[in-house]
Amino acid sequence: MFKNYLIIAIRNIKKYKGCSFINISGLAVGMACFILIFLYVYDEVHYDTFHRHADRLCRVLMHRADNPSDPGIPRAPYALPAILKEEFPEILETTRVRNRAYPSAVKHGDITFYEDRFYLVDPNFFTMFTYDFIQGNPASALTNPQSVVLTEGAAARYFGDKDPIGKTLRWNNQQDLTVTGVIKNVPYNSHLRFDFAAPLQLYGQKRLASWRTDAVAYVLLAEGTSIEDVSGKIANTPMKYHPDINLTISLQPIREAHLNFAQEGSSDKRVVLIFAIIAVLVLAIACVNFMNITTARAGTRAGEVGLRKVIGAKRRDLINQFLGEAILISFISLILAVSIVELILPGFNNLMNKKLSFIGSGNIPLFLFLIGVALVTGFIAGSYPAIYLSRFHPVKVLKNRLQKGRKGSAFRTGLVIGQFSVSVILIILTGMAQKQNTYIRDLDLGFNRQKILYMQMNDQLREGYPLFKDRLLQHPRVQNVTASSAPPHLNFNYMDLDWPGRGSDKEVDVNFLMVDHDYVETFDLEIIKGRNFSRQHPVDATEAFIVNQSAVRLMGMDDPIGKKIKLSGRDGQIIGVVKDFHHLPLIFEISPLVMAIDPDRYYDLLIKISPQEISKSIGYIQSVFKETAPDFPFRYEFMDDFFNRVYSPVQVVGRIFNNFALLAIFISCLGLFGLSFLLTEQKKKEIGIRKVLGESVTGIVKLLSGKFLKTVLIANIIAVPLAYYGVQLFLGLFAYRTTFGVTIFLVTAALTFVIAALTVSYTVIKTALTNPVDILRYE
Repeated sequence: MFKNYLIIAIRNIKKYKGCSFINISGLAVGMACFILIFLYVYDEVHYDTFHRHADRLCRVLMHRADNPSDPGIPRAPYALPAILKEEFPEILETTRVRNRAYPSAVKHGDITFYEDRFYLVDPNFFTMFTYDFIQGNPASALTNPQSVVLTEGAAARYFGDKDPIGKTLRWNNQQDLTVTGVIKNVPYNSHLRFDFAAPLQLYGQKRLASWRTDAVAYVLLAEGTSIEDVSGKIANTPMKYHPDINLTISLQPIREAHLNFAQEGSSDKRVVLIFAIIAVLVLAIACVNFMNITTARAGTRAGEVGLRKVIGAKRRDLINQFLGEAILISFISLILAVSIVELILPGFNNLMNKKLSFIGSGNIPLFLFLIGVALVTGFIAGSYPAIYLSRFHPVKVLKNRLQKGRKGSAFRTGLVIGQFSVSVILIILTGMAQKQNTYIRDLDLGFNRQKILYMQMNDQLREGYPLFKDRLLQHPRVQNVTASSAPPHLNFNYMDLDWPGRGSDKEVDVNFLMVDHDYVETFDLEIIKGRNFSRQHPVDATEAFIVNQSAVRLMGMDDPIGKKIKLSGRDGQIIGVVKDFHHLPLIFEISPLVMAIDPDRYYDLLIKISPQEISKSIGYIQSVFKETAPDFPFRYEFMDDFFNRVYSPVQVVGRIFNNFALLAIFISCLGLFGLSFLLTEQKKKEIGIRKVLGESVTGIVKLLSGKFLKTVLIANIIAVPLAYYGVQLFLGLFAYRTTFGVTIFLVTAALTFVIAALTVSYTVIKTALTNPVDILRYE
């Protein structure tokens, strides 16, 4: 019987080429979308799982004790990890990572590069985390404070094919570090992406024993330990040792570190959830197409069902036959889908900044999963048609009395509504993602970022900064030069703030920004009270603060000018108040900010130039730079590019929504076209009679298209609340977000009506123009 079923299935595929093409291509595109998103989601949730103790490794998060909703940031005081290991037996080991040890200029011979991925870590880092050592011993590689471990990519950059072990690298023109180990390149699916790892002890024991929060801390828990229980036990440890610190801590599994935008992750679990839902919905649309078209042409298989039942076939035999046919089509679609995925995977990787592999991955569970997808898809797509067709009564079928009741038609209509509801949801999500991107791009951040060059400071440049700045300002197209402790819009530095009448024995942490006299002017910040820093007031360099409006509200001051405050032990008075500006990414609300002058903390250089002859201006800046800092490479980017880089994940999400929305619409239209063709074929006799009785072509078109347009209207009504939930989930990533108005619904409804009308117009108009004589001549 299996051979017979297979022959019949192949014959039906060949006989009904149009329907078979729609079924196979629809399922193939749906499966391809599902496989692509599955690969993405699987990769996202498997970050950092390659470590041997991944299930017991956690990152320490720091929270504001007075804010229960604070999600926390991955920071910890340098002195804290040792205390955690000593006090809590559940914590077997701790390590600290300084992943923002910039600037890191690395030199060997005549080769010098800025290295963005230069980490400072504790010596036990490589015993807690699992990396493949090509050369060296993970247990002892960093025991010497003047040592460094490289990735094989970094080693090739500096040493080519030569053995790097024992060779010396010059770090920041300060320290000579000996290469003691080479590891394989860090897997891209890790939130710790480094090319160099040197001992944290380079900072000195005094700094490492302090309660400054400049490091990221990790802990290794004992087997069988509950992360939640340990988090509860250690929560108040900072305040136990420093009662004035207003901070608590918690533990986060390292597998979740990648999926938290707010905690400096490069993705977010809400985005991954949305993509997973999209994958299921797109595949569901393809399955609905199969159900609709198969049941709509049930009449063509009715005779076969009747004959099989007459000669003894049972209903379960027929169900098995039709399910088998659906699974066969599903596997044919899977082959096509795999080809589509292989074709577009390189572009998808480029878009998502991934390294996903498919056919050549050698991942047996992945291939078993694909077989499972084909089986489940075939079963779901074929289940209703199999039950529907096997229900036919042989006597009625063979007497040509098969009734086409409303029940099956209503079910098919419901499936079409479901299809277009999903398409509507994806269109709305796409529209809102684009709108949010536009909102971010056009939002007034409170500072001017146009034609500003952003560069990292180095020791030579910091030492010669006054002369360097004076020489740049001599150029007619260099408008301003300033320096700061952090780039604007990415300032995650905190210090404790004290002021008279604070009324609390706990520290209050605020963002701080160390700047020079011209920072406010360079970025066109608006001073609403008081004045800017001035060289005419020498005391400004040591005892003056400028605060933002949020800081004034925090301190509860009606007139802050002249008020005494203390920033991390530094006494001074407020000389000015700037209007709130977005010194943090838009996923965070504007927080209190205090600015002061401190040349020792200048890490970023910002140069504002005129829009004329930009290349010549940059050439002049480079020449002055090389004279001031000859041992460091010249590297810069425009603030606009820096800004776009910060929000590149959001832009990627928008493009993903856009692409998969188009595919969902394509699959829906494919099914709608096939269904309209079959239904107009079934109504040809009725149309012929109507035309003989005088019905116009316009009336016939209205009759045939009205049902489809009504289903699209219902689909829009159903999709609105679901789309609203999805948009809220997406916009919830941002503290500052665009509005969600009725316009997007109206535009989406109009668009889906036009798409549906164009999809069914060919078959509807062709049927309406048919000569009734050709239809009724055999009646």
